[in-house]
Amino acid sequence: MSNRLRVDFFVIGQALLVVVLCAAGLAVSAETLDFKKKLLLIDSQASSPYVEVREALLAELENVGYTEAAGFTTEYYSLGNYGGAAKSLWRHRMQKVDYDAIFLNGTLAVSSFKDIAWNIPNFTFVYATVTDPIGVGVVDQYDAAPIGNFTGVAFHVPIEVRMGFIRRLMPNVKNIGFIYADMAQSHSYRAWMEELLKTDEWKGITVHFRKVNFIPSDGGHHRMAQIATKYIKELDPIVDVFLAASDQMGAQKPFAESLSKSSSKPLIGLGRKDVVDDWGSVASIFLDYDGIGMQASEMIKRVFSGERVDSIFPERPKKFGIIIDEEKAAKFNISISADLRKDAEIR
Repeated sequence: MSNRLRVDFFVIGQALLVVVLCAAGLAVSAETLDFKKKLLLIDSQASSPYVEVREALLAELENVGYTEAAGFTTEYYSLGNYGGAAKSLWRHRMQKVDYDAIFLNGTLAVSSFKDIAWNIPNFTFVYATVTDPIGVGVVDQYDAAPIGNFTGVAFHVPIEVRMGFIRRLMPNVKNIGFIYADMAQSHSYRAWMEELLKTDEWKGITVHFRKVNFIPSDGGHHRMAQIATKYIKELDPIVDVFLAASDQMGAQKPFAESLSKSSSKPLIGLGRKDVVDDWGSVASIFLDYDGIGMQASEMIKRVFSGERVDSIFPERPKKFGIIIDEEKAAKFNISISADLRKDAEIR
Protein backbone atom coordinates (compact mmCIF):
# COMPACT_ATOMS: atom_id res chain seq x y z
CA MET A 1 0.00 0.00 0.00
CA SER A 2 1.51 3.38 -0.93
CA ASN A 3 2.05 6.10 1.63
CA ARG A 4 -0.11 9.22 1.42
CA LEU A 5 0.84 12.75 2.45
CA ARG A 6 -1.06 16.01 2.39
CA VAL A 7 0.66 19.31 3.13
CA ASP A 8 -1.29 22.50 3.82
CA PHE A 9 0.13 25.97 4.44
CA PHE A 10 -1.11 28.59 6.88
CA VAL A 11 0.30 32.02 7.62
CA ILE A 12 -0.13 32.68 11.33
CA GLY A 13 1.40 35.79 12.82
CA GLN A 14 4.89 36.27 11.36
CA ALA A 15 5.63 32.64 10.65
CA LEU A 16 4.71 30.33 7.82
CA LEU A 17 3.29 27.28 9.53
CA VAL A 18 3.33 24.07 7.58
CA VAL A 19 0.58 21.64 8.46
CA VAL A 20 1.29 18.06 7.53
CA LEU A 21 -1.60 15.62 7.74
CA CYS A 22 0.03 12.28 7.26
CA ALA A 23 0.63 8.69 8.16
CA ALA A 24 2.02 5.73 6.30
CA GLY A 25 -0.56 3.27 4.99
CA LEU A 26 0.30 0.03 6.72
CA ALA A 27 -2.27 -2.68 7.32
CA VAL A 28 -2.93 -3.00 11.06
CA SER A 29 -4.77 -5.86 12.64
CA ALA A 30 -7.44 -5.03 15.17
CA GLU A 31 -5.84 -5.15 18.62
CA THR A 32 -6.52 -3.74 22.02
CA LEU A 33 -4.81 -0.44 21.16
CA ASP A 34 -6.97 2.36 19.82
CA PHE A 35 -4.97 3.87 16.94
CA LYS A 36 -7.57 6.54 16.14
CA LYS A 37 -5.59 9.31 17.76
CA LYS A 38 -4.70 12.85 16.74
CA LEU A 39 -1.18 14.11 17.41
CA LEU A 40 -0.05 17.72 17.06
CA LEU A 41 3.70 18.25 16.50
CA ILE A 42 5.26 21.70 16.94
CA ASP A 43 8.92 22.50 16.22
CA SER A 44 10.64 25.65 17.43
CA GLN A 45 12.32 25.75 14.03
CA ALA A 46 12.22 23.58 10.91
CA SER A 47 15.85 22.48 11.10
CA SER A 48 18.28 20.06 12.75
CA PRO A 49 18.09 18.59 15.38
CA TYR A 50 14.31 19.00 15.51
CA VAL A 51 13.77 17.26 12.18
CA GLU A 52 15.72 14.15 13.15
CA VAL A 53 14.05 13.83 16.56
CA ARG A 54 10.56 14.32 15.11
CA GLU A 55 11.10 11.84 12.28
CA ALA A 56 12.39 9.20 14.71
CA LEU A 57 9.33 9.75 16.94
CA LEU A 58 6.91 9.31 14.03
CA ALA A 59 8.75 6.26 12.71
CA GLU A 60 8.48 4.55 16.09
CA LEU A 61 4.76 5.31 16.34
CA GLU A 62 4.27 3.92 12.84
CA ASN A 63 6.17 0.77 13.78
CA VAL A 64 3.61 -0.07 16.45
CA GLY A 65 0.59 0.64 14.26
CA TYR A 66 -0.18 4.35 14.44
CA THR A 67 -0.90 4.78 10.73
CA GLU A 68 -3.41 6.55 8.54
CA ALA A 69 -4.96 3.20 7.66
CA ALA A 70 -5.65 2.67 11.36
CA GLY A 71 -7.15 6.14 11.81
CA PHE A 72 -4.07 7.95 13.16
CA THR A 73 -3.57 11.57 12.05
CA THR A 74 -0.90 14.18 12.68
CA GLU A 75 -0.57 17.92 12.23
CA TYR A 76 2.80 19.63 12.05
CA TYR A 77 3.76 23.27 12.61
CA SER A 78 7.06 25.13 12.73
CA LEU A 79 7.08 28.31 14.81
CA GLY A 80 10.05 29.69 12.89
CA ASN A 81 11.58 30.71 16.23
CA TYR A 82 8.80 33.27 16.82
CA GLY A 83 7.15 33.01 20.21
CA GLY A 84 4.26 35.09 18.87
CA ALA A 85 3.46 32.35 16.36
CA ALA A 86 2.63 30.06 19.28
CA LYS A 87 0.00 32.53 20.53
CA SER A 88 -1.56 32.74 17.06
CA LEU A 89 -1.54 28.97 16.71
CA TRP A 90 -3.24 28.63 20.08
CA ARG A 91 -5.96 31.12 19.22
CA HIS A 92 -6.63 30.07 15.65
CA ARG A 93 -6.17 26.31 15.76
CA MET A 94 -5.39 24.54 19.00
CA GLN A 95 -8.47 25.64 20.96
CA LYS A 96 -10.69 24.42 18.13
CA VAL A 97 -9.31 20.88 17.75
CA ASP A 98 -9.29 17.98 20.19
CA TYR A 99 -5.75 16.57 20.21
CA ASP A 100 -4.91 13.41 22.12
CA ALA A 101 -1.34 14.65 22.69
CA ILE A 102 0.85 17.60 21.69
CA PHE A 103 4.55 17.13 20.98
CA LEU A 104 6.73 20.21 21.56
CA ASN A 105 10.16 20.10 19.96
CA GLY A 106 12.57 22.74 21.27
CA THR A 107 13.02 25.19 24.13
CA LEU A 108 11.19 28.09 22.47
CA ALA A 109 8.17 25.92 21.74
CA VAL A 110 8.05 24.63 25.31
CA SER A 111 8.54 27.99 27.01
CA SER A 112 5.92 29.58 24.73
CA PHE A 113 3.23 27.00 25.48
CA LYS A 114 4.15 26.88 29.15
CA ASP A 115 3.11 30.54 29.28
CA ILE A 116 -0.05 29.86 27.24
CA ALA A 117 -1.42 26.49 28.35
CA TRP A 118 0.04 25.60 31.74
CA ASN A 119 -2.27 23.10 33.45
CA ILE A 120 -5.21 23.81 31.16
CA PRO A 121 -7.40 20.67 31.21
CA ASN A 122 -7.37 18.36 28.17
CA PHE A 123 -4.00 19.61 26.91
CA THR A 124 -1.16 17.14 27.46
CA PHE A 125 2.31 18.13 26.26
CA VAL A 126 5.28 15.83 25.65
CA TYR A 127 8.53 17.65 24.87
CA ALA A 128 11.97 16.86 23.46
CA THR A 129 15.05 18.83 22.36
CA VAL A 130 14.81 21.08 25.45
CA THR A 131 18.20 21.77 27.01
CA ASP A 132 16.91 22.66 30.48
CA PRO A 133 13.24 21.79 31.12
CA ILE A 134 13.76 22.41 34.85
CA GLY A 135 15.01 25.93 34.10
CA VAL A 136 12.04 26.53 31.79
CA GLY A 137 9.78 25.54 34.70
CA VAL A 138 7.78 22.70 33.16
CA VAL A 139 9.25 20.08 35.53
CA ASP A 140 11.11 20.42 38.80
CA GLN A 141 13.16 17.20 38.72
CA TYR A 142 13.82 14.10 36.67
CA ASP A 143 12.54 10.63 37.53
CA ALA A 144 9.65 12.07 39.53
CA ALA A 145 6.04 12.99 38.83
CA PRO A 146 5.62 16.10 36.66
CA ILE A 147 4.28 19.20 38.37
CA GLY A 148 1.97 20.17 35.50
CA ASN A 149 0.69 19.00 32.13
CA PHE A 150 4.18 18.68 30.58
CA THR A 151 6.62 15.78 30.51
CA GLY A 152 9.33 14.70 28.12
CA VAL A 153 13.01 14.17 27.37
CA ALA A 154 15.75 16.72 28.08
CA PHE A 155 18.38 17.53 25.45
CA HIS A 156 21.92 17.92 26.68
CA VAL A 157 25.10 15.96 27.23
CA PRO A 158 25.93 16.65 30.91
CA ILE A 159 28.45 19.49 31.06
CA GLU A 160 30.89 17.42 33.11
CA VAL A 161 30.83 14.73 30.41
CA ARG A 162 31.36 17.24 27.61
CA MET A 163 34.18 19.02 29.40
CA GLY A 164 35.70 15.66 30.31
CA PHE A 165 35.73 14.76 26.63
CA ILE A 166 37.63 17.94 25.78
CA ARG A 167 40.23 17.05 28.40
CA ARG A 168 40.56 13.52 27.02
CA LEU A 169 41.04 14.87 23.51
CA MET A 170 43.29 17.78 24.53
CA PRO A 171 44.89 16.97 27.91
CA ASN A 172 46.76 20.29 28.09
CA VAL A 173 43.74 22.51 27.45
CA LYS A 174 43.64 25.66 29.61
CA ASN A 175 41.39 28.14 27.80
CA ILE A 176 38.05 27.38 26.15
CA GLY A 177 35.99 29.75 24.02
CA PHE A 178 32.20 29.61 24.40
CA ILE A 179 30.16 31.90 22.15
CA TYR A 180 26.44 31.56 22.75
CA ALA A 181 23.11 33.06 21.74
CA ASP A 182 21.06 35.04 24.24
CA MET A 183 18.63 32.16 24.82
CA ALA A 184 17.37 30.40 27.92
CA GLN A 185 19.09 27.10 27.16
CA SER A 186 22.50 28.76 26.80
CA HIS A 187 22.08 30.72 30.01
CA SER A 188 21.45 27.38 31.73
CA TYR A 189 24.49 25.82 30.07
CA ARG A 190 26.70 28.73 31.08
CA ALA A 191 25.48 28.48 34.68
CA TRP A 192 26.24 24.74 34.77
CA MET A 193 29.70 25.40 33.34
CA GLU A 194 30.46 28.12 35.86
CA GLU A 195 29.47 25.81 38.72
CA LEU A 196 31.71 23.07 37.34
CA LEU A 197 34.68 25.43 37.09
CA LYS A 198 34.42 26.14 40.83
CA THR A 199 35.31 22.53 41.67
CA ASP A 200 38.85 21.42 42.45
CA GLU A 201 38.91 19.11 39.43
CA TRP A 202 38.56 22.03 37.04
CA LYS A 203 40.84 24.59 38.67
CA GLY A 204 43.22 26.02 36.11
CA ILE A 205 40.65 25.91 33.28
CA THR A 206 39.20 29.22 32.07
CA VAL A 207 36.13 29.49 29.85
CA HIS A 208 35.87 32.76 27.92
CA PHE A 209 32.18 33.60 27.39
CA ARG A 210 30.80 35.84 24.66
CA LYS A 211 27.09 36.46 24.04
CA VAL A 212 25.36 37.13 20.72
CA ASN A 213 21.88 38.67 20.65
CA PHE A 214 19.22 36.14 19.71
CA ILE A 215 17.69 36.76 16.28
CA PRO A 216 14.36 34.99 15.71
CA SER A 217 13.19 33.46 12.42
CA ASP A 218 14.22 30.31 10.61
CA GLY A 219 17.22 32.13 9.15
CA GLY A 220 18.26 33.93 12.32
CA HIS A 221 21.12 31.52 12.99
CA HIS A 222 22.84 32.72 9.79
CA ARG A 223 22.89 36.31 11.03
CA MET A 224 23.94 35.28 14.54
CA ALA A 225 26.87 33.32 13.08
CA GLN A 226 27.94 36.42 11.15
CA ILE A 227 27.81 38.53 14.31
CA ALA A 228 29.77 35.87 16.21
CA THR A 229 32.70 36.24 13.82
CA LYS A 230 34.02 39.27 15.70
CA TYR A 231 34.11 37.27 18.93
CA ILE A 232 35.74 34.32 17.19
CA LYS A 233 38.54 36.58 15.99
CA GLU A 234 38.83 38.22 19.41
CA LEU A 235 39.15 34.91 21.24
CA ASP A 236 41.29 33.07 18.70
CA PRO A 237 44.66 34.23 20.13
CA ILE A 238 43.50 33.47 23.67
CA VAL A 239 41.84 30.06 23.63
CA ASP A 240 43.00 26.51 22.89
CA VAL A 241 39.62 25.29 21.64
CA PHE A 242 36.05 26.48 21.03
CA LEU A 243 32.96 24.69 22.34
CA ALA A 244 29.70 25.02 20.37
CA ALA A 245 26.77 26.25 22.45
CA SER A 246 23.62 24.17 22.80
CA ASP A 247 21.34 26.71 21.12
CA GLN A 248 19.96 27.74 17.72
CA MET A 249 23.28 29.24 16.66
CA GLY A 250 25.64 26.58 17.98
CA ALA A 251 23.58 23.70 16.60
CA GLN A 252 23.65 24.93 13.01
CA LYS A 253 26.15 24.75 10.15
CA PRO A 254 26.79 28.51 9.63
CA PHE A 255 28.43 28.94 13.05
CA ALA A 256 30.79 25.99 12.53
CA GLU A 257 31.66 27.24 9.05
CA SER A 258 32.25 30.77 10.31
CA LEU A 259 34.54 29.54 13.06
CA SER A 260 36.43 27.25 10.70
CA LYS A 261 37.14 30.20 8.37
CA SER A 262 37.92 32.78 11.06
CA SER A 263 39.87 30.82 13.67
CA SER A 264 43.08 28.86 13.93
CA LYS A 265 41.69 26.79 16.81
CA PRO A 266 39.54 23.62 16.75
CA LEU A 267 35.79 23.47 17.41
CA ILE A 268 34.03 20.80 19.45
CA GLY A 269 30.55 20.50 17.96
CA LEU A 270 27.17 19.36 19.22
CA GLY A 271 26.07 16.65 16.80
CA ARG A 272 27.42 13.81 14.73
CA LYS A 273 26.46 15.76 11.62
CA ASP A 274 28.90 18.52 12.64
CA VAL A 275 31.74 16.14 11.77
CA VAL A 276 30.25 13.74 9.22
CA ASP A 277 28.89 16.52 7.01
CA ASP A 278 32.11 18.59 7.25
CA TRP A 279 30.57 21.56 8.97
CA GLY A 280 33.97 22.39 10.43
CA SER A 281 34.04 20.66 13.81
CA VAL A 282 37.06 18.55 14.68
CA ALA A 283 35.08 16.34 17.04
CA SER A 284 31.75 16.05 18.79
CA ILE A 285 30.28 14.29 21.79
CA PHE A 286 26.67 14.07 20.76
CA LEU A 287 23.20 12.94 21.67
CA ASP A 288 21.46 10.11 19.84
CA TYR A 289 18.66 12.04 18.11
CA ASP A 290 16.87 8.83 17.11
CA GLY A 291 17.07 7.60 20.68
CA ILE A 292 15.53 10.81 22.01
CA GLY A 293 12.72 10.57 19.47
CA MET A 294 12.05 6.99 20.53
CA GLN A 295 12.02 7.94 24.22
CA ALA A 296 9.47 10.67 23.51
CA SER A 297 7.38 8.30 21.38
CA GLU A 298 7.14 5.88 24.32
CA MET A 299 5.69 8.70 26.42
CA ILE A 300 3.19 9.62 23.72
CA LYS A 301 2.09 5.99 23.41
CA ARG A 302 1.41 5.98 27.14
CA VAL A 303 -0.68 9.14 26.80
CA PHE A 304 -2.59 7.52 23.93
CA SER A 305 -3.26 4.49 26.10
CA GLY A 306 -4.96 6.67 28.70
CA GLU A 307 -2.21 7.25 31.28
CA ARG A 308 -2.28 10.52 33.18
CA VAL A 309 0.65 12.81 32.51
CA ASP A 310 1.58 12.84 36.21
CA SER A 311 2.45 9.14 35.96
CA ILE A 312 4.89 9.69 33.05
CA PHE A 313 8.14 10.89 34.61
CA PRO A 314 10.46 13.26 32.69
CA GLU A 315 13.73 11.74 31.52
CA ARG A 316 17.27 12.57 30.46
CA PRO A 317 18.69 11.23 27.19
CA LYS A 318 19.91 7.66 27.51
CA LYS A 319 22.54 7.54 24.75
CA PHE A 320 25.36 9.67 23.37
CA GLY A 321 28.33 9.04 21.13
CA ILE A 322 31.74 10.42 20.21
CA ILE A 323 33.04 11.15 16.72
CA ILE A 324 36.45 12.57 15.73
CA ASP A 325 37.76 13.71 12.36
CA GLU A 326 41.29 12.30 12.46
CA GLU A 327 42.56 14.41 9.56
CA LYS A 328 41.32 17.66 11.10
CA ALA A 329 42.68 16.62 14.50
CA ALA A 330 46.13 16.09 12.98
CA LYS A 331 46.06 19.61 11.49
CA PHE A 332 45.66 20.96 15.02
CA ASN A 333 48.37 18.63 16.37
CA ILE A 334 45.78 16.69 18.36
CA SER A 335 46.83 13.12 19.05
CA ILE A 336 43.98 10.67 19.64
CA SER A 337 44.84 8.35 22.51
CA ALA A 338 44.34 4.59 22.27
CA ASP A 339 41.85 4.81 25.13
CA LEU A 340 39.76 7.45 23.34
CA ARG A 341 39.86 5.47 20.10
CA LYS A 342 38.05 2.64 21.88
CA ASP A 343 35.09 4.89 22.68
CA ALA A 344 34.96 7.03 19.55
CA GLU A 345 33.96 6.75 15.92
CA ILE A 346 37.06 7.83 14.02
CA ARG A 347 36.36 9.39 10.65
